[in-house]
Amino acid sequence: MSKDTTWMEGAIAAFDREGFKDGDLISHEWLDWALDMPAPATVAEYEKARWEERSRLKSFFTYLMEERCIVVANVWGEGYRIVPPDDQAGFAIHALTRVINKSLSKTQRILAHARFDEMSDEGARRHVDAQARVAGFQQLMNRQQKRLTLPFHPAE
Repeated sequence: MSKDTTWMEGAIAAFDREGFKDGDLISHEWLDWALDMPAPATVAEYEKARWEERSRLKSFFTYLMEERCIVVANVWGEGYRIVPPDDQAGFAIHALTRVINKSLSKTQRILAHARFDEMSDEGARRHVDAQARVAGFQQLMNRQQKRLTLPFHPAE
């Protein structure tokens, strides 16, 4: 990964010139241009360029969030949409619940597909205990997620 950060100054200046507003889409093509992404010529360069792109995107979006209070949401296949201030809390809560659900799902899959028949009695006891605790935690999280997301759902 390159230590040269002149691309960041250029990206910030380009962002300001473009005049993006809340709700606007920042396309992948615009980001490639603004972040001064190198064009790979070989497979090895392509892999290196992908890591560089991820690094630059993360740095640029971190700058926007921390210095400008601008949050962006991924729009699959198109780019990133600027999240309006009124929607940022809902976006953050949605991101949190997505991570929690993904982690719980992975934990439950691991516990469900363990080699139970090869466990010692003590290991089997700990395993069943862990399954029960995770199931209880899942129920608690389901209730809390409903309460947490309630303010962000329109009144029916």
